[in-house]
Amino acid sequence: MQKAVTSVIVERSSVDEFRVGVAEMNGKRPSMEDAHVIHSQANWGFFCVLDGHSGSECSTFIAKRLYEELEKSSKPPEDDEALKALALRLDEEFLSSGQSSGSTATFAIVTVPAEAGGRYQLRIGNIGDSRVLLARSDGTLVEGQGTDGGLTTDHKPNYKGELERINRTGGTVTTIQGVARVLGELAVSRAFGDARFKETGGPGLDERPVTANPELVTLECDPTDFLVLVCDGISEGEFPNREVVRCAAEVLKSSSNGGKVDPGAAAAAVCRKALACNSSDNLSCMIVLLGGGEVAGPHKEFIPGSVDGIRLEEYRTTYANFADRANISLAEAVEMRYGLVKELLANGGIDESSTPEELRREFAAFQGEPPEDEAERRAWFEAWLAQQQNSQHDHDEDSWMAEGSGSSPCSTGSMPGRIGPVVVVGVEQLREAVEASAPLQWEDNLAVYAGKSGVVIEVNEQDGTSLVKFPSSREWLPNAALR
Repeated sequence: MQKAVTSVIVERSSVDEFRVGVAEMNGKRPSMEDAHVIHSQANWGFFCVLDGHSGSECSTFIAKRLYEELEKSSKPPEDDEALKALALRLDEEFLSSGQSSGSTATFAIVTVPAEAGGRYQLRIGNIGDSRVLLARSDGTLVEGQGTDGGLTTDHKPNYKGELERINRTGGTVTTIQGVARVLGELAVSRAFGDARFKETGGPGLDERPVTANPELVTLECDPTDFLVLVCDGISEGEFPNREVVRCAAEVLKSSSNGGKVDPGAAAAAVCRKALACNSSDNLSCMIVLLGGGEVAGPHKEFIPGSVDGIRLEEYRTTYANFADRANISLAEAVEMRYGLVKELLANGGIDESSTPEELRREFAAFQGEPPEDEAERRAWFEAWLAQQQNSQHDHDEDSWMAEGSGSSPCSTGSMPGRIGPVVVVGVEQLREAVEASAPLQWEDNLAVYAGKSGVVIEVNEQDGTSLVKFPSSREWLPNAALR
């Protein structure tokens, strides 16, 4: 999508010897396809992030089955061969279901030291291009042998060992626009699912062009270190691993309160920063702190993102589906966003995902104060949503979607003079702008638009004016009068 759904779902756990925070953001994808696993027992824990593609069925299935298998035993899989056997068996189960999606996975099995102050043992596994990073409490990366200093190596089809297996098992690798792809399609060489990339080779699933056979590494770490597990959406933009762990450490430090820290807030900050660094994928981050204790913040939290694009059907549907992931309706999410924006503006308009100007424009679009009564208030937001759905014609939607994409000949990507929602200035400023605009002439009936919210659907760059659509009319106004 042109516009990202920036809502975040945060989960926090304080389980046995671990404190964990997970954050998920839909981002620019039309649906959320990631999943995760947190499983902890008295002296060990299993932590996993799964990044689905071509649907969420595979990531959801594997996450559920991993948890079920781990619940059966008081001990983790005893060695690397047992881990590989488990991964390939679950892959075979999913392939037998006949579903067509796939998923990468990266995981860490952490064993608690026998004596206090001892070193933790880490068994790190990777299937695809998600990553596990190890960080020190000061925000520096513990340099690993993997991609960009991580503990895991991205499984790309053109890497020597991967390319050799793909060719040996009857597959091919084609580079398209600089990206190596199996059979000209899949940009990773290891994954669960993806049945059509496992039709040749054999006899076992470890000898197929694409395989779910994990690559494993064992090491130790200090009790003050922490783990960061991320899907490839975190890494695909301009956000290197060392910046990821620095971002997480800064928030962990700033969120410390009465001995509690908030790994959930740190994970959410990583997702927001990845989006700001030009990621266009789903975003998932899990932070695992070693040692017991409490975490700050609620167990599960939905933080609503901007509703600036809610008129667009695709955006509205994606926003609603992501809210439903947290068992929240679209109307409830919009009501939460209204309260959040109002609070942010009252506190100076500081927000990690929106500028003060964007917050003011978003708040103005509500065009009024909802009632205090709970039932009436919910009905007010449902009516507002219905109005957004019905107030914009297809032409307006197409124009709005062109915002920032460079595909619209009249879009400049900055205000004033761009497609998208706007607020008209006050009467005096509006009159001055109209009188200063050569093609326009002030008439008293233009005063009705002062302070109103609308949507720019066409821009004339030659004379500095824009056609603004309001709920019941359209009017050409000077760009200088639009905010």
